[in-house]
Amino acid sequence: MKLTFNYLFLFITVSTLISCNDDITIANNTQQCDPTNTTFNKLYNTSVNTPNSTDKTSYDFKYHTYTFEVLKDNFVCKIGYEGAFHKNPYLIEIFDNTTNTTVYSGSHVFSATQTSYVDIPPVPVITGHSYTIIRFIEGSSEVGRCVSSSLRFPIVYGDLKITKSSRYQREIDKIENTSADDYSFIPYIDIVFQN
Repeated sequence: MKLTFNYLFLFITVSTLISCNDDITIANNTQQCDPTNTTFNKLYNTSVNTPNSTDKTSYDFKYHTYTFEVLKDNFVCKIGYEGAFHKNPYLIEIFDNTTNTTVYSGSHVFSATQTSYVDIPPVPVITGHSYTIIRFIEGSSEVGRCVSSSLRFPIVYGDLKITKSSRYQREIDKIENTSADDYSFIPYIDIVFQN
């Protein structure tokens, strides 16, 4: 009887240790996607705090974009934006300029009073590639938040480098007119990396 009890005690102890160890392993391997104080947000706020810069929300162009690179491989797992005062969805795309491929495309409705975030399937972004994030809205209220200033690209913060930005009214404007590149603003389109 005592031998059976000892085996039972040993079995329960070992099972508990293995179970706890599995929980620790799972917790360590789970990637976090935290939109609190992201790398983009830090870069944006640093740009806002440069002389003659303003953080503003105004009516403007249907397309807002910025081109970026990462300094270490990662995954984009959320996108944050502050929408207009209507419920029209925004088309958000991430385009890999190096491979000429759209790596993410989705329509989302965002809060009109604060930055809100949407989960997206993890999108790999790798060093050595250039990406453009595009925000498009159809309609009459093309409201967008941006830092407006005389910026010097590239702008780097942590592992994120923004190399240029642009805004334009029609897709053909971007194709026909390279002056759509705009070095006086960065649109607030937050990309959240796994950490």
